[in-house]
Amino acid sequence: MTPHDQQGAAVVPTTGRAATWLTRELALLADGRPRAHRFLQRVWRNPVAVLVPLAAVVLGIVGAASPDGDAEWFRRAGLGMLGPGVWDVFADAGLQIGVLVLLPVGVGAAVADALGVSAPFLVSAAQGALVTWVALVAGRRATGVTGAPALPAQWAVGVSLALGGVLADAIVIGHTEEVLIGLLLVIAACSAADGRGRRVGGLLGLAVGLKLWGALGAPVALIGRNPRVVAVAGVVAGVIAAACYAPFLLWGEVNTFDYAWTSNRFGLRELVGPGPSDWVVRVGQGAASVLVGCCVALRRAGSPMTVVLCVIATRLLLDSVVTPHYLGPLVVTGMLWAWASRDRATRRAALAVTLLVPAFVVLPYVVGKQVTYLGYAILMVLVPAAALLGDRRATRTASQEQQHPVAPLLGSQKQRLELVRATTST
Repeated sequence: MTPHDQQGAAVVPTTGRAATWLTRELALLADGRPRAHRFLQRVWRNPVAVLVPLAAVVLGIVGAASPDGDAEWFRRAGLGMLGPGVWDVFADAGLQIGVLVLLPVGVGAAVADALGVSAPFLVSAAQGALVTWVALVAGRRATGVTGAPALPAQWAVGVSLALGGVLADAIVIGHTEEVLIGLLLVIAACSAADGRGRRVGGLLGLAVGLKLWGALGAPVALIGRNPRVVAVAGVVAGVIAAACYAPFLLWGEVNTFDYAWTSNRFGLRELVGPGPSDWVVRVGQGAASVLVGCCVALRRAGSPMTVVLCVIATRLLLDSVVTPHYLGPLVVTGMLWAWASRDRATRRAALAVTLLVPAFVVLPYVVGKQVTYLGYAILMVLVPAAALLGDRRATRTASQEQQHPVAPLLGSQKQRLELVRATTST
């Protein structure tokens, strides 16, 4: 007996020694302990019920253990939005964060105060649960577009967020919104592939409401090259973004664009040199990211997630300021791409990629800055390059299978026969 996921596809791979061993062990468990087998099946089929509460508890504890830094700053600003000074929250030029982060954080902190519980714990738990849930949705949507198994992708990405350190690092720094924006752009890209313009616009608008760089995800609307999707998405995203920020621009004091960053690595700022303001350089950085994204989105074939990967990687590669939480969306989006890839070789390598995520999180704390930034630069180039090459290989394989449809069928029949022999042998 082979367990199946909710779409009816096998929950374990159909090739490889590990897959054969796992299939045989599950069959033995089904025969010897049917109740345990049914319980494991239910757990496997419901990652949301397991991973979202797990993330809430683990990341709530992490947040309570590190209550200071930007997280505390955002809680104070969010609480300020609940009073008469709501429209002046962006008078602090250093507050480079969006309304859709500050307001929920303020509400969460107020609820925690009313209940007499730790605000850092409650806010961090809610953020961890939300980001993990969105990641599971993104995993299902991404695999739905490419036809890859959904549950392995959901479990891999969900466990990495809850226990692998990516979200924990973001919680400590106070910037879970970075990963959340990357996930929203993935879902928007998949929605664009399905021709859902309003959903694309809504997700892009939410991304901008979280942080202004979410606007760099606009090229995902070009996926599928559907003018109606582009127009509808643009209007919806514009309305949501205006609703988030226009009241502050009209009725409050906004000093957001007076902020200047301190460079910690070589980036576009150093290439341009003295003269243009930081925000002029940021506009150039954003324009380059959008241009790269448009070029990738207008391809005739390839994964929608590759567009998001290329936009994020270009933004980071040209940025003069890079900290560990900046890399979070690139890492998580890269994992999703690998698990949802149409290329079987890539999906087989996805587990190894996922297991390396904790090493990425620990890297800045065990090596020097120069080595860390070099590793970041390699990652910024390697991840989108791997995605583009993987898409090309998957497209070539699909074309060969269309020209010779019998070969894959015979191969799959042979694999199934081998699995049957391995499963039934004692």
